[in-house]
Amino acid sequence: MNHGQPMPTGTVVLRAMAPKPLFAPVEAHAPAEAFAPNSGDRAQAKKTGEPVRVSVWDQAFTSLAQVLVMRGIPEVYAYELAVDSVTQLARSLPSVRLRVVYEVLDEPLRSQPGAEGHGGIEGLDRLPGEANDLYQERLRQIAKLARFVP
Repeated sequence: MNHGQPMPTGTVVLRAMAPKPLFAPVEAHAPAEAFAPNSGDRAQAKKTGEPVRVSVWDQAFTSLAQVLVMRGIPEVYAYELAVDSVTQLARSLPSVRLRVVYEVLDEPLRSQPGAEGHGGIEGLDRLPGEANDLYQERLRQIAKLARFVP
């Protein structure tokens, strides 16, 4: 996969979220916070000059067990998300460039089994001047498309 190449139709990705105290994935879909870019996502974008990307993993290339090894944590809350659903949502949000792309990891992670499935969702960062309620609604919309993986 080429860095920045859109993931193809039919792809299903995993979004992994570190467990948080007092939070349990009781609903079928993900919480909006699972798709909010973190400071590391923003720092990586600033360093590379590329869009802010929230990490996801193409299930055709990366297992949940491999994600755990690369993240270096014993457990995560994982959510599945169809790229086609993101593409459909993007059509209803013309002011945002919402897309799922492959993202090549830096070494030493690049050499790990499953690393070729790493990607990112662009368009989940808050736009300059965007009202917080509109931003939070965008995160809720994408979260509703994701399903918890037990």
